[in-house]
Amino acid sequence: MARYKVKHTSILHNGKLYPEGKTINLKEEDAIKLAEFIELIPEATQSNASPNNSTKQVEPTKSNNADTNNSKGGNRDGEQ
Repeated sequence: MARYKVKHTSILHNGKLYPEGKTINLKEEDAIKLAEFIELIPEATQSNASPNNSTKQVEPTKSNNADTNNSKGGNRDGEQ
């Protein structure tokens, strides 16, 4: 079975409703019948979707060095 994303409409399959945007596992013959309403999710994406393999990228925070220097008694404008 392959995994697909429902698009353009909801699908009622084997008594279960799959709204647009949800994923569904389908046999090849079922996928052929629903080809206009589904999009194949590539295998690499499926295996990377598990929580253990999550590789969330975090943006670095801004450095507050200039502000920190002023608050620690560093030289301020006009001071020596």
